[in-house]
Amino acid sequence: MWPWGKRDVWPFVRELDAMHDIGSLPRAASFLLDDSEEIRTAAANAIVRLLRGIPPARLTALDEDVRVQWRHQYVDTPKLAADYATEVLGVFSFHPSGYVREAAVRRLAESRDGAELPYLLLRLTDWVPQVREAALRAVQARVSDDSVEAFARNFALVQRARFVVEPFATPRGQAALLAQLRARADRGIARLLLGQNPAAIDACVSSRDPVIRSWAAPLAPLRLVHDPAPGVRYAALRALPLHEARPFLERAVLDTSGSLRELARLLVPADYPAIYRDALHAAATPRKIAVAIAGLSETGTSADAEHIAPYLAHHASSVRRAAVKGGMRLAGDAYAERVSSLLDDPSPAVSAAARNSLRRHAPDLGSAHLRALFANASTLHARQNTLHLLAGLRKWQSITPLLEAVLHDDVAELAKQYVQRWNAAYNRSQVAPSRNELASLTAAFAAAEASLDEATSRDIRFALRSFGL
Repeated sequence: MWPWGKRDVWPFVRELDAMHDIGSLPRAASFLLDDSEEIRTAAANAIVRLLRGIPPARLTALDEDVRVQWRHQYVDTPKLAADYATEVLGVFSFHPSGYVREAAVRRLAESRDGAELPYLLLRLTDWVPQVREAALRAVQARVSDDSVEAFARNFALVQRARFVVEPFATPRGQAALLAQLRARADRGIARLLLGQNPAAIDACVSSRDPVIRSWAAPLAPLRLVHDPAPGVRYAALRALPLHEARPFLERAVLDTSGSLRELARLLVPADYPAIYRDALHAAATPRKIAVAIAGLSETGTSADAEHIAPYLAHHASSVRRAAVKGGMRLAGDAYAERVSSLLDDPSPAVSAAARNSLRRHAPDLGSAHLRALFANASTLHARQNTLHLLAGLRKWQSITPLLEAVLHDDVAELAKQYVQRWNAAYNRSQVAPSRNELASLTAAFAAAEASLDEATSRDIRFALRSFGL
């Protein structure tokens, strides 16, 4: 009896009735042993609602989550013989106590509707021998040609337990596995059947999982050379004899996938820089232009950067992004200043490509150039990306603009992080600052000190005192 009178159970009942997310299962399980019958009933109903229709493979993670979060409540194991739903008994088989799990397994073994099988399969790997043995007896009693469909539905758990289901080798077993493979992309079934059953090739070729299609590619390469997934196309081309693959390889020279372009160039020698220059001038769509730029950057010389430079101003952001990456790959420092203007590109993706390409060229661009870009940036992403490059300057060139950026509200937090990183790496370089660098740093620190936390300010004051300031 509650000392303050009868407990109000309805808030808990309403909470349980509202549970529709599988992540709520541990919370629902904790109410199965409540003193109130209304709460216990609501918890059981919530568990049935949450678990019906869930993929069997998800139960592995739920088993651990429930066990970890379920506090060690006493369970009168004979009471598990009550008329619990299979899903509720399944949750009891997740309990931290081996006695409770064993009682739940024995109770589950009495059911024969197939819903109990995934919970029994989970307990085949239980760390308590008595639980394992009880589960093994129950599972072995179910192995027959008539139950092979149920085992096929739970193939992920069968595989996890390394349990041998002999009827899988029968025609009915093979048909059950094929039906599961067609219904859902099960890699375990695909791997098993591809080496055994020719009919599995069709199911794997039409699978929505590109990994399964790539496994089928060596067995049906001509059906998959035009697959939407680059990895599948690659596997199909590798499986074909060269004389059959050659027409496809010649087209793969202009594939969107870099690995396929590389494979084509390896197997079919040609003057690829010239091919890509011609393709670039003939390309009519942004996608074709971007592919030609990528191919030319992979095979050309620094002089070919001039063929790419005009596309830095193309109307399509995908082309500008490819021109940034391709030109920097070919020409590097000679191309860096042109690319730096694209830090202020309207497209965040183009600006990010410019930032990534310029990262190791920041010291060559210099503090003055980057500070001017930061001051004139028209977008937040441009200021953030330019600030990243400022942080990549040499030790005494970077700290002053970083402190100045602390005063810009939109990038203040990011600037503070870079200042903290500068402090953390202070002793990695023993280079002394020039007089002008010290004067600029002193002025910037005086302006920004009020915006910095005490630890950061203390570290910078220590650095300045090292030089008599």
